[in-house]
Amino acid sequence: MAQVAQVELIDLGRDLHDRPELIHDAVHPDTTGAVLMAREAAACVTGLRGGTRLLPVYSPGAVLQRYRPIRIAGTADNGTNVTVSLGGDRATATAGIDGTWTATLPARPEATGLTLTVAAPDTTITIPDIAIGEVWIASGQSNMEFRLRNTVDAAEAVAESADPLLRFFSMRPSPATDAYTWPDSVLARVDELRYLSVPSRWEAASPSTSPDFSAVAYHFGRMLRDSLKVPVGIVANPVGEPLPRAGSTSRPSSAMSPTLWSNGRPTTTYSPGRRGAQSSTRPAIATPMNPPISLPPAYAHWTAPRGRHHMVSGREQCPQYRKP
Repeated sequence: MAQVAQVELIDLGRDLHDRPELIHDAVHPDTTGAVLMAREAAACVTGLRGGTRLLPVYSPGAVLQRYRPIRIAGTADNGTNVTVSLGGDRATATAGIDGTWTATLPARPEATGLTLTVAAPDTTITIPDIAIGEVWIASGQSNMEFRLRNTVDAAEAVAESADPLLRFFSMRPSPATDAYTWPDSVLARVDELRYLSVPSRWEAASPSTSPDFSAVAYHFGRMLRDSLKVPVGIVANPVGEPLPRAGSTSRPSSAMSPTLWSNGRPTTTYSPGRRGAQSSTRPAIATPMNPPISLPPAYAHWTAPRGRHHMVSGREQCPQYRKP
């Protein structure tokens, strides 16, 4: 109807899509749900979305995919004109009624030491130490979550891990998903989609940072660095398999994965990061899109690329995907 009338659509339920526990009869929201709907309506009417911001993955030390158009995304007040600059390239975008914007810069070969600048009427954001290289998603469950510090060759691997061009963006969960009962405080935080403990940031591999990296992802990234000689960025978002007891003794947390649980019953297979907006057989950070699992809003836009699912495993051989 909005398209026919040529007017903007206000999705009052946008903040409730991943919050089924706030709509107990699947029709009427509770008090918390009603407040979220009112806030969305107010934001759409006033256009105020908290000013111009970048998604957290665009932070100092970020690695962006080479040889592919570079998409920079964030949020801003409705109608805000945003100009993005990187190494002499420029692109513009305008924030929509939902506050989101995406600017696309030309593809680049591998590079280091670039500065990303986002300029808008209300602010200018400068992100230093940007690299262009290979970007891979390291997703999965407990096997991918297993940390380098716990491997049999940890001492040697950690001691030799210093590499400023091997960088990790590790999205670490706050509560573990082991078979134990979450306290009410943790349940409340997860139900509010605040599952990650602290904002993630890019970290270069070093003896002080690598022990907490995913072991599989670290060795995979090391293999890429040794063979390709270009910057490598690993976005790691593994989450150990959620068990019923991880939510509570009476019900699992619906916010852990709304598509996994509905009214306390499993509805589909837990499968993080398998949908994205970039169709390609090459690895890349995907453009903003709703993921099939629920992550906090700041991270919810980052999923694996469509097409071949680049879930890193010990059996993956990178050279066959790296033909010129």
